[in-house]
Amino acid sequence: MKSIKPLVAALCLLAASLPLAAQTIDICDRTPQVEAEILAELGLTADDCAAVPADRMAGIDELILRNISTLRAGDFDNLTGLVFLTLGNRLARVTLASGLPSGIFDDLAALKKLELQVFLNQATLPAGIFDNLAALERLNLDRHQLTSLPAGIFDNLTALEYLNLSGTTRNQLTLPSGIFDNLAALERLNFRFNRLTTLPPGIFDNLTALEYLDLDGNDLPSLPSGIFHKLTALEDLVLSQNRLTTLPAGIFDNLTALNSLALWDNRLTTMPPGIFDNLAALESLNLHNNDLAALPSGIFDDLAALESLRLDGIRLTSLPAGIFDNLAALAWLHLDRNRLKTLPSGIFDNLATLVHLTLDDNRLATLPAGIFDNLASLQGLYLNKNRLAGLTSEHALFANLPDRVYLGLSGQADPPTPPPCQPAGGFPECQAPPPDPEPEPGPDPEPEPGPEPEPPVSPEPDPPADGDLAGRIAALERKLAALERQTAFDADESRKADAAHRQLIDAAAERLDAIEADMPPRRLQLWLPPPSDTE
Repeated sequence: MKSIKPLVAALCLLAASLPLAAQTIDICDRTPQVEAEILAELGLTADDCAAVPADRMAGIDELILRNISTLRAGDFDNLTGLVFLTLGNRLARVTLASGLPSGIFDDLAALKKLELQVFLNQATLPAGIFDNLAALERLNLDRHQLTSLPAGIFDNLTALEYLNLSGTTRNQLTLPSGIFDNLAALERLNFRFNRLTTLPPGIFDNLTALEYLDLDGNDLPSLPSGIFHKLTALEDLVLSQNRLTTLPAGIFDNLTALNSLALWDNRLTTMPPGIFDNLAALESLNLHNNDLAALPSGIFDDLAALESLRLDGIRLTSLPAGIFDNLAALAWLHLDRNRLKTLPSGIFDNLATLVHLTLDDNRLATLPAGIFDNLASLQGLYLNKNRLAGLTSEHALFANLPDRVYLGLSGQADPPTPPPCQPAGGFPECQAPPPDPEPEPGPDPEPEPGPEPEPPVSPEPDPPADGDLAGRIAALERKLAALERQTAFDADESRKADAAHRQLIDAAAERLDAIEADMPPRRLQLWLPPPSDTE
């Protein structure tokens, strides 16, 4: 019997020489969801799976597989015209049990957008899985659950503009040095919730087109000096919800295009003087929920474009005079949830554009005269939960506020000690003491009585015996120890109550910020006044 190999080879050559329109492809062995979606895109039925026209396969430009739970090697072969590929559903994610097979995207040279909205059931990705996607512009691996990435996995994605590598907080991802070196076109990098504890030095150095960098929700205790120095195009930097205790001096010096900086919910205790000096384009700065307690004088002096400043919940006990003097564009200022007892006179005098001022939940017992007089654009002033008992909206402090401004004065507590009075127009105002009453005429005074006889001196008792004295001392020591234990217990309970209260407030604030973080970026929030009957 003659060999049939030459015949098979001849048939293969003949098929290759046929026009694409005359070729057919068998897709019957592909994952059922993939097969069904391809047939639906082409208007074919399951009976046609063995002979799908190759030219029509190549013409499919978009494929959406919402409920995909497994993939096979070769599922996307011959889809050479595919531009958009979505696996999974962001609102109802499923686990891709198979993970991503090696070579699964090799035929997708035209692909521009790849959305992997599934939980990947693998600790890493196959090396070279993206090597043939030279046209890819958007890669979304949101909530990936990876713990490592192969070195060079993104090296061929030279057209990539958007990369989302957000995790789930259940995984801890480590980054190889140089993993982003070939992404010169990258504009947005999202790296939230990966439990990163360190960043390799120079990891962002080649991202000269980067405009948005999100490192929120990691475990970074510090940042390498110079880590952002090459990001001269950066407009938005998110460093919130990490474990930062301090910042290297000059870390933001080269970010001259920066519009928004988020440092909220860290453990910052100090801020280096001049840390924001080169951020002349900054419009939004968020420092809330840190442990700063004090701010250096002049720290905001170079932020002439700043519109929103959040300093709430950072344990401030005082503010340096003139700290806001150069913020001529400021519209939103949050100073709530601090420990402020008073405010420097004239602290808000240069804030003519301020729309919203929040001073809720402080310890304010006094306010200087005229402190709100220059706030010509103000729409909302919040002084709730302070120690301003007796202060009403009719007070002279508010006489120069714009018409229809919302004023919050609820929940005031009496100060533990009477606050020092303020000059006329402040709160509480000093009152002149009433004159001493004139004595009324009365009858002639009676003669002063002579000295009374001294009472007889009783003899002093005998001193207690040594045993009695020792017993009394021991009893007093026991009482003192009991008092010390009770005092320590009361202080501990008070600290626990304070901590629980702060946790509740912080959790609510974090939830609101998480909601805001998922919304499209905006330059300036809009304020809607509460109903007039809320007070």
